[in-house]
Amino acid sequence: MHDKLGLPYSGQALIHKYAADSATAIAMFAKAGVPVYFVSTPLSRVESPSYTHLTQLGGMFSALPAGFPARRMVRYIEVAAPLEWDGKYTATLPCTNGETCTNHWPDGTKTVVVRQADGTHFCPVTEQATPTGRSCPVPMPGAARFARAITLPILHDFRLRG
Repeated sequence: MHDKLGLPYSGQALIHKYAADSATAIAMFAKAGVPVYFVSTPLSRVESPSYTHLTQLGGMFSALPAGFPARRMVRYIEVAAPLEWDGKYTATLPCTNGETCTNHWPDGTKTVVVRQADGTHFCPVTEQATPTGRSCPVPMPGAARFARAITLPILHDFRLRG
């Protein structure tokens, strides 16, 4: 996103731009009776040392539902926790049902890799180049956990509306 001079938005200007664009999207979907969901992002290894639960942008998104209270049509879903350990970034987590454990912690807890070595992405191994970009050649437990954390509250809401 760039301002009128062609410069990339940054700082508070970036937050205001996202807020304005989000309000526009909410208004469009509200006319059609479609709920709008905003979702947090998982903590990256770089962000971890200064982590204060919500970035400025995350804080803005988490506050949006209060500005649009009608019929809970705007929701914020905090989904970072399934990819953190004790509120902090981690590359491995204890295995859950259906995951193939790949290692263990010193205490013997069986673990699975949920984040790539780059500290950001979900592919537990180095992605492979393909003719159309990059691809992960193995299952991604981190991506599955993130997707479940997003979809479960949405499915719950639609069951209540049904």
